[in-house]
Amino acid sequence: MIEDLGHMLVGNVHLLPLPGSPRYTGGGLGPIIERAVEESHILADAGFDSVLLQNAGDGNYRRDGGVETAAYMTAIGAEVRAAISCPLGFNVLPVGGPTALSIAHAVGARYVRVKIYVGAVVTADGIIGGSYREVLAFRKSIGAENIAIVADVFDRSSWPVGDLSIEEAAKMAIEPGKADVLVITGRSVDESMRRARAVKDALPSVPIWCGGGSNPGNIAHLLTIYDGAIVGQGVKVAGDIRNKMDVGLSSDYVKHARAARART
Repeated sequence: MIEDLGHMLVGNVHLLPLPGSPRYTGGGLGPIIERAVEESHILADAGFDSVLLQNAGDGNYRRDGGVETAAYMTAIGAEVRAAISCPLGFNVLPVGGPTALSIAHAVGARYVRVKIYVGAVVTADGIIGGSYREVLAFRKSIGAENIAIVADVFDRSSWPVGDLSIEEAAKMAIEPGKADVLVITGRSVDESMRRARAVKDALPSVPIWCGGGSNPGNIAHLLTIYDGAIVGQGVKVAGDIRNKMDVGLSSDYVKHARAARART
């Protein structure tokens, strides 16, 4: 496992729709970069350990994001990398692990998040199979073994196929999947906690992050089980994913998280 990654507080920057995506309305990369740099600054200044860039604004995603997504996210990532000093991560939706790895390698990022890593899930587009084999093979082929893999297990935006338990899926993500961190998230805070507890019991030494649903009011509770967390909507103005990062909420989130850790 890559060191010093498990206990991160990660701020998720949801990029505005990129050129070529169904929701793109024109204007070029300038406004997208400006927004991404602004939000990354807010998160870094609030004390987040890392910033995760994600093509969340695109909608109707192609499986690997597409060649244009790779190019645009690399350009955006380079600007963010120059603006802030904390580690970066990339997530290319819905399951663009190799694409994210190529971006991360190009801009010197620390990790990639892969939403569908092992097993198979049902989505609005049908069944999507796990991608760990192609992710590991691609990472080796570009000499990027220093880039960590943060793998979701039973991502809350899809439904697992079959009767595979979350504990067994988590074990598969570690071996043969070789993930460095697992992201365990339910459709509610209670379900997230139940899932996290089950995975921690099965794999006590593996770091787990909460992948969604956290906010300044519940992060202390979540960190009684979780090692780290990814937050986006929970620190947005009015809690709306389309809005900008809220400076006060971002600071409060980190403050409550640090206080919770100090008590343990």
